[in-house]
Amino acid sequence: MFYFRTILTLTLIAVSLSSHSQSSATDTTAHFVRVEIQPEYPGGYGEMMKLIKKEMQYPKAARRSHIEGTVMVTFVVGKDGSLNDVETLRDIHPDCDAEAARIIKAMPNWIPGKVKDKPVLVRFNMPIKFKL
Repeated sequence: MFYFRTILTLTLIAVSLSSHSQSSATDTTAHFVRVEIQPEYPGGYGEMMKLIKKEMQYPKAARRSHIEGTVMVTFVVGKDGSLNDVETLRDIHPDCDAEAARIIKAMPNWIPGKVKDKPVLVRFNMPIKFKL
């Protein structure tokens, strides 16, 4: 079956874009890049992989063209665990890029990251590999 032939590799990487944290406690657009407690998918990495394997639909046009590679998706985990500002940083094919973003948007809220026991915004990069 196609789904069993598709290899999906996913790694969570907290983005370390700068050495600063949040600029202001009331600023809702700033986000942490280094936190004490990282955001986490409910149930952990294994459960997230199950959801991705279940949801992923390798785009037909990309499959026909033998397109393989890694789409790098970036998103912000909100203070309430919601996933926002989903964008692709590195793309391989418009359909694969859209599929990777769709999967992220389909995820339930995460457990938010924390600094000093308070939920904070955290930016994540997530590579999603498409391989036939």
